[in-house]
Formats: sequence, structure tokens, C-alpha cells
Amino acid sequence: MNLLTSDQITLARQRVAEDTAARKMADSVCAEATNWLERDDEFIRDFLPEAGVPRTWTVNYTTGCPVHGSGPEGNRGYAQGGWRHDPFVDRWKVTCAIGGETYPSNDFGAFYRTGMQDRSLLTGPHADDGWGWQGKETPYRHWFVAYCCEHIWQVVVSGLTSLSQAYLLTGEAKYAHKALVILDRLAEIYPDMDYSTQSMYATEFSPGYDGKMFNLISETMNAAQLCKAVDAVRDAIPADPIFAATTEATRAKIERGIIGASLDGIYGGRVRGNYGMHQEALLFAAIASGDQREMDRAVAWVLDNTGEATLLKEMLTSFDDYVFRDKSAHAEGLNFALDNLIFREGIGWESSPSYNSGWVGHIAIIARLLEKLGVQLWDRPKVRRMFRWATEMSCLDKFSPAVGDAGGALGGLTEFSTAALRTAWMGTEDPFIGELLRQRREEFGSFEELFEELPSPEPSKEGATEIKQLKDIPHLMGGYGLALLRSGRGKERCALSLYYGRGATEHGHFDRLNIELFAYGQKIIPDHGYGEHAAEGDIPAVWTKNTLPHTTVVVDGRRQDTQGPGRLVLFKAGPGLSLVEVDAPDTYHSTAEYRRTVALIEMGPDARYALDLFRTAGGDRHDYSMHGFEGDFHTTGVSLSDPQAKGTLAGEDVPQGAIYDDDGLVDPLRKGRSYYTYRGGGYSYLYDVRRGHPDGPWSASWRDGEVGLQ
Repeated sequence: MNLLTSDQITLARQRVAEDTAARKMADSVCAEATNWLERDDEFIRDFLPEAGVPRTWTVNYTTGCPVHGSGPEGNRGYAQGGWRHDPFVDRWKVTCAIGGETYPSNDFGAFYRTGMQDRSLLTGPHADDGWGWQGKETPYRHWFVAYCCEHIWQVVVSGLTSLSQAYLLTGEAKYAHKALVILDRLAEIYPDMDYSTQSMYATEFSPGYDGKMFNLISETMNAAQLCKAVDAVRDAIPADPIFAATTEATRAKIERGIIGASLDGIYGGRVRGNYGMHQEALLFAAIASGDQREMDRAVAWVLDNTGEATLLKEMLTSFDDYVFRDKSAHAEGLNFALDNLIFREGIGWESSPSYNSGWVGHIAIIARLLEKLGVQLWDRPKVRRMFRWATEMSCLDKFSPAVGDAGGALGGLTEFSTAALRTAWMGTEDPFIGELLRQRREEFGSFEELFEELPSPEPSKEGATEIKQLKDIPHLMGGYGLALLRSGRGKERCALSLYYGRGATEHGHFDRLNIELFAYGQKIIPDHGYGEHAAEGDIPAVWTKNTLPHTTVVVDGRRQDTQGPGRLVLFKAGPGLSLVEVDAPDTYHSTAEYRRTVALIEMGPDARYALDLFRTAGGDRHDYSMHGFEGDFHTTGVSLSDPQAKGTLAGEDVPQGAIYDDDGLVDPLRKGRSYYTYRGGGYSYLYDVRRGHPDGPWSASWRDGEVGLQ
């Protein structure tokens, strides 16, 4: 069995010959592939680094460039745009985009050719032996070589993908040959790749963090792509023996070194992503293996795996009352996960709509692959329900509530890909899914769609009615824990969301009873949404995921103690009024009551009010935190002081971003503690502080043109 049938390949080639859009996609693929045709076979083999060369996605996680530092114009952490690297021009040199200087100072290529042994070659002020350079004043290393190495592998995999795809679309052996050269060498390297011992992240930030070529999450997509490439060009081996090897030897080497290593990585937990990612990769690998025993094993694991316990699970699921994501749960079989990990609305347990949309896309592909293997998922109600929640939580057709690591202050609408909708429609002919698909442009959205029939659903009154009901009226997603109050029509529509769900996952925030307000085509009370990143680091842990950045109440200047769900007290919806009340007293250990009542009230065509009553009992200090939109701001009934000249809300002697209330995390090389165990307030992220003491009623207003909030 192959991933693609001969009929599918014939269909794709016919489309390329007849369809302009398909031809454009094929031209793009072949153009990148041609870059590799021009390179000598031995050059390609030597271009692939040995497994032992460390890898990282960023040069320095916190302090940026050795000369230009971090910040808006520096090269901090995830701001990879601050670094330049062209592996075909200077394989082991990275360039600072600010000053143009290159790093490291030594010739790493020469050092590499000694087996990384001759340390006399580590010369200059910023020498890097592969494991980074560290200055006297920098708490973390600068991983110049590792950054180059990871980028080299990204370029290699991209090239391999283009070569294998070009071969599928053209049948020209020249593309398959170069792909096989890469695969032949990669089969020697890939089994020995181990991110837990060969990466910046596992070395400095998260000991034991797994993966292979890339981090354990990215590796799910990488492993799948490598296996697809093997499947695409394998039939060219008999006519193209690589380096005089026999057909049998070449095939066995590549299948063992790529497909076998991928299967081992997935089953062993070294290749593990968000739900659906590794299951999808596993099925691609098993089918590409052509071994019925591997296919049967993969189907059983995807459907029925459970009870997986790992050291990672035992170490990290709970620490200092912070519940980490239970990574083993993401390996739970679909027969159990549909009930245990997915709420009744069809949304997964990761809090974030963005990440949960990934579940839907991956499960759609899994369903298609399982169907190929004789297993039917589409008849399960929960699977069909998964394609509804994004519509259900949409606001003004432009926004989704920024719950957890999702969206941002200015916007963000969670939608499912056209490919996922098309796959689901072909599997179900569900009128709701068909109507969503009809709203998309009929075109090839991905390379894979060149090989598939593209259905065109007929208009469905039933589907259109369901979409309208989910989008336009007040709605309660009680399993997930999101109340949506809605009012008005057309341009006068407004919506208010209240989140009270379970947030105890890696992509959840300490944001119990957070609200957002949407009106007049924009976010009126926004949420910060996704932070700088979601990995180990001070900013997301101390600020973005903390309680203060959200529109809720902070008790005793600390983040919320727990991430458990609130209890729904009341939900009402009628003409001119929708209302919800939720109590979550366990959010703080010190509170007996932590209750919020919000209502959306329509007084007339252009007169709407949002009522917000927050009742808190327990604790000594209650800070109501609220965030307005970008616009002119003024107050009535209270005079504000001039901005505080120095320091932050945490104190004039506390600089921005400082961890002032947890001495155990001040040391950047903290031993054994994650930043996510921080339980302080994060007040040091608020600066230019202005203060006022009202004597009576007062109000604050934000205005941007004709749109205002008071």
C-alpha cells in the first residue's frame, strides 16, 4: 500500500497540464527542486551535518546579540528575524541583521572536519564549538553554530520535500535521484538524532526535552514529511541504485533509517505533539512502511492506546500547585480521547481555540488515513461536533475570544482550514460542514489537494440555519466553560464573552472569569491573547499567562492559585437582555466567593450597556484589572497624577519586567524551578503609572472616532 494511488498521481498530473492554479503550484515546487539538481551528489551528502552537531531555533533565548543586545531592535529570543543565515553562502556563520557582523569568530567548518576535537581551532572573541559561546556578563550561551545547524536541516527537508513532490508531478527521474541522495545520507544520520542531548533547549532550559532532528512537537510534522518523501520516490530506486548499492539494500537502508526511526520515535515518546499530530505522523509512517503488521499496530495505537506513564509525566504534571500538561494524555487512543479529552461541544481540553483548531485539522487527516485502512470515524457524533465549535464561539464574524494562548489584543478568528472542511465533507456530507465549505474559494489550498477530488456541496437551508443559530444568538458552551452574550444586528452587533473553563494545560492562562467585549467591528475590551511564546521563559510565565493582564480580579497581588473551572449559577437570554453568572471560589485558596455576573442590555437601536458585577469574599486586597482598546483615554470624577517618573506599579525601585516577589526565580540559571511556578502578581510589567483617589462616582472613557467605551 502507498500513500497515493496511481489514479491519484494521474489526476494530479492531468490537473497540472490543464489547470492554471495547479500549474502555478507545480512550477513553484519544481523551481525549488531545481536548486538541488544543480548540486553535486557528494556536495549534498557532505552538506548534511552529523547528528551530534547541536541544534536550536534561536541564537540566544534572552539577551540577544552579543553586541546589540535584545529589545525592539535587538535579537531577543524568538525574534529570529534579527539573524541572517544562508547555508549555501557561509554554512556555519550567522549574521546580525542590526550591525552586519558575523558569528562565531572561529572557523567552525574546520573544527567540524576534525570530528569537533581540535580545540586549537576555537579562536577569536566569540568562538563556538557547537555548544555555544558565553560571555562573562551573559547568563545564557549564544548558540551560533546550533542555529546554523537547525536552519541547514530546515533547508534540507524543504529541498527533499520539493524534490519528491516534483517527481510525483512530473515523473522525471532527475528529481527522484537527488531526493534519494538526501534520503540515503539521512538514513545514516536520523536514527542517532536526539534533541534531548543535542539541543540548546534541553541543555539550558528544559533538561530531557525530547525530539529528534527538531523539538518533539515540530518533529511530528518533520517525521511525517520524511516518510511521505520516502513513499513518493521509492519506486525510482530500481532504476537508480545509489552509490552502486543494490535495490534491496538501498530500500532497506532508507526504510529502516527513516520510516523505522520515525516509528520508534513516536512509540517511544520522542516525537510527540499536540493531540493528533503524532497520531497522524504514525499513520503516515506505517502506511509508508508497506508492512501490514506495522499498519495494524499503528491503527491499534491510534484507537486504543491508554495508560501511558512516563518519567516526564511523573515529574512535571504537578509542581507547586501548577498543573503542567500531561503529555501522556496526548497519546490516548481516539476511542477514549473523544470522551475524555474533548468537551461535549467538540473542542479539546487545551483551552486555547487556536491549538484546539489544530486537533480538528489533524483528526480530519487521521480519519481519512484510517478510512484507507478500513476504519470509519466519520459516523461518530463527537467527530462531527468538532467542526461546529469555532462557529459557535465566533463574535461579529471577525473574532474568537482569546482564551489562553490564542489570538491577540487586536483580533484573531479561529477557523478550520479548507482542506479539513473538504475532508470532513467527503466523509460525512454533513450540511453544516458543506455550508462552511461553500463559503471558501474553490481552489487548491495545498499540494495534497492536487491529488484529491474537490467536492462542491449544494446550498443547504438546514446547514445555513444552523450556522446562523450558532453565530447570532446568546450561547452557552457549558462543557468548555464559555458564555457568549450577543445583541444587535448587522453593524450594530455586539458580543461579550465570559470564560470560566478548565485551564490546567500548557496553553491555558490563569484567567478565570475573564471577559472580552466586541462591538462595532472591533475589540472594545480586549485580551492580550498569545504571548511572546509558549515555551519556558519569564515573560509568558510572569506576565502573559498571569492573572493581571486579563480583565478579572486579582486577590492579594498574586496570580490565581488554581485553574479549575467555575460553577455556572445562571444563564438567561431573552429580547434585549442576556445574562450569565458564574462562581469560582476555588480560584484562590483564600476566597469563599469569587463570583461574576455580566449582562448585555439593549436599551435601543444604538444604546447598549454591559453590566459587570464582581463579588469577592476573602483575601485582604482585591484589584479589578481591566483593559481598554487603543484610543483617547480620559476620566471623569477623578484626577490622575502625572505618570510615575521611574519604576513600575510594583514600586519606583522595581524596573520593568523584574521578578520582585519571588527570589527563587531571580537567578536566571535557577536550578530545578520553572518560571511557570511563579505565583506573584507581575505588577512590574505596568509602567508610566498614574494614580487617582475619587471622592465619589467616577468613570473612565476610551474613544476612537465614533467608537467609544465608558
